[in-house]
Amino acid sequence: LTLAFLGSVPEGRLGELYAMAETIQLNSFRLNLDRLGHWRQGGILWMAPSKTPQPLSDLAAGLARGLADLGFDPEQRRYKPHITLARRVRGFSAGGAIAPVHWWVSGFHLMESVPVGTGVRYRRLKRWPLLRKPADQ
Repeated sequence: LTLAFLGSVPEGRLGELYAMAETIQLNSFRLNLDRLGHWRQGGILWMAPSKTPQPLSDLAAGLARGLADLGFDPEQRRYKPHITLARRVRGFSAGGAIAPVHWWVSGFHLMESVPVGTGVRYRRLKRWPLLRKPADQ
């Protein structure tokens, strides 16, 4: 689930990204992925929440602000969280309701995509935990 896409980042700037991400102080939260969809352009099959939880919006917005402060050019479109399940899918037709996937989000990562053959491999560069959920929630 992409929170912010950075493109190519010089290795010398990673420290700045790490320090900015350390400033994010949000509680962990539950994400319910309960929608399945398809974008014809690119043939992307995706899964997403029907309602974006406020903590996820806050996390994406906090990262976007931090990236802008560092001189990066964050995405200007409204944040629409989704997980890409498959690419180059043709002839997909929605099959009705799906069983939701419940995901407890306890942290976020900086990932690097490395080209491999005709695809990519993702490598985690660093992880930041979110705060534990308060007992009264």
